[in-house]
Amino acid sequence: IALEGLGISLLSSAQPSSDGSSPALFLLPRQPCRILKSTDLGSRWNDLGFAPCSLGDADDDLYVEDFAARSHGTTDRAVVLTRESPEPGSRLYRVWLLSTDEEPRQLVDPQPQPFGNVSFDGEDIVILGTPSQRSPDGATWQLFPAAEGEELVAWRESKLTPGLQFAASNRGAYRSTDGGNSWQRIVGSEDAGILDLQLMNDHTVVILTENGLYRWTSSDCVPGPASLCLGGRFQVTASFSAGGPLRTARSFRLTEDTGTFWFFEPDNLEILVKVLDGCDVNGHYWVFTAGLTDVEVEIEITELPTGNRWATEHPGSSAFPPGSDVQAFACSSAPSATTSD
Repeated sequence: IALEGLGISLLSSAQPSSDGSSPALFLLPRQPCRILKSTDLGSRWNDLGFAPCSLGDADDDLYVEDFAARSHGTTDRAVVLTRESPEPGSRLYRVWLLSTDEEPRQLVDPQPQPFGNVSFDGEDIVILGTPSQRSPDGATWQLFPAAEGEELVAWRESKLTPGLQFAASNRGAYRSTDGGNSWQRIVGSEDAGILDLQLMNDHTVVILTENGLYRWTSSDCVPGPASLCLGGRFQVTASFSAGGPLRTARSFRLTEDTGTFWFFEPDNLEILVKVLDGCDVNGHYWVFTAGLTDVEVEIEITELPTGNRWATEHPGSSAFPPGSDVQAFACSSAPSATTSD
């Protein structure tokens, strides 16, 4: 990566561009204190015109504690955490939002204590510290109700199910299904030692702790606009492609064990999925699928209590054929994965 003449003390953040173009790499050298962007993995760098060390009306240059940046179409945005003194813990800490299509603005009231760090989760701005805060626009903020001595280290939000959020602190991991108004502790204790949390899907998180890496899987299904809850224990998702990248299908539940997905319009149903309890017949749950489409389709079903997975794919260019698997999930089994072609 070409970094000649940019100094030796660097902060960086990489985020994929949301318009489907190549991932963008953002770099903040100490000297000069300018945010640079590369779209070719660091071979060439463009100055975005952001000068975070000269924000506001501070008499001296600001010192950047942390920053994160991302692209959205033709707009580049950066959230920057600064302090006014070369000595950590001295003077005021501030959080700023920089954008190529608006003037820099201070997001929250300055405070004498350090914030933890700043990041983007999707398009939302996240400030981890005391208190930890989240905002879709930098104007309205949601607070995480941390206990005394509790410091948040991660805050993730589902991109499929509105209101579903996960958070991790030094004391445990939490889940909210109502947009952060209430939280349920799912993992941890007073000495949990959690360092980070990543949301894999609506029912699975991976948690990094001082003692290793762990996976937590929800035993209850959270229905959403892109996921079905069938049979009380199965979560169903689907994706499709009509010639481009895979896109998320939207769901509509019909009965306790049957649901459908639409791709382009909600009144144009494309896929039907049914999961039946056949435990008394052959000791398995049964899966039936049918389609009214000729595009590429992927269907995935997860048994939440075990984490077992069943999936099927249709390559497209022909009608989606009906399918059945009467041994899709054993009624009593260890975690596994099953694929049907």
